[in-house]
Amino acid sequence: MNFIGIGGARHDTSIAALIDGKFRYRKSERAFGIKHHKADDKWFKSVLDEWGIDEKDSKVVYTDSGGNRLFVYKKGQKKFAKIFDRIGFHKKVRKPYNDEDFIIEGNRICIDHHTAHIHSALSDCSQHAAFDGWGSGRNTGLTITSDGQKRYKDLSIGKFLSYLGYAMDFKGMEVDFPGKVMGLQAYGTPDMELARQINQDNILDLCGEWMHRGVDSRDQKFQDFVATVHKACELIQLEYFKIFDRDKKISCSGGVMLNTVINTELRKIYNMDILPHVYDGGL
Repeated sequence: MNFIGIGGARHDTSIAALIDGKFRYRKSERAFGIKHHKADDKWFKSVLDEWGIDEKDSKVVYTDSGGNRLFVYKKGQKKFAKIFDRIGFHKKVRKPYNDEDFIIEGNRICIDHHTAHIHSALSDCSQHAAFDGWGSGRNTGLTITSDGQKRYKDLSIGKFLSYLGYAMDFKGMEVDFPGKVMGLQAYGTPDMELARQINQDNILDLCGEWMHRGVDSRDQKFQDFVATVHKACELIQLEYFKIFDRDKKISCSGGVMLNTVINTELRKIYNMDILPHVYDGGL
């Protein structure tokens, strides 16, 4: 039996297949030359046709994007539903929105977004951390330790930084905002007292105050505010990581785990393994 893997996220879509023991992979961003490209069903079908593989005779594994819809390939057509997706006549595939690691329906497997991140790291570590903007069931993270696994539902720190991007009227895709903010924070000095008070309940109001004033990224006071929010994100991430055993390596994945500034502070305490492909493009 052949295996097909569909990375049908909201951006950075990709497809992979194991065909008669030979591994094939293609990323739509590279195929179209468009950053963070999101492919449609026609592209997935064209790749499978090129590879000479029929999905009806294959085990299909796809990742849930965490959005309101889930892509399913069936004879070049899209089938959408909020709770499940129809695949053929009288066949349904549910999405893992109740903290399941995966759901199996016939020859289809739908993997929870953060579970997919952890497996994409291809790590033999006993501890794992997957954090990003959001995933299945609007979860924002998943950790695995010797005590079991834990899912996180608090607002992602990636969203904290994205709100700053909106305050500065950034253009383009939101997924790029945190990286730009990470660069700007270096020019400011964080207010540690305020950083300890920033949380998911007040971050939007705090950013909104600057939006009403009118933001100038060259304003030293605003740069200090950006540094303060970024420091708050660091403190939140450090709190999350207290669950881990410092003597054991941690495999990290998800877009949030690519923040090199926060990771520098985490590495002072923890032994972390972070590969460059562990964002959605590696699913």
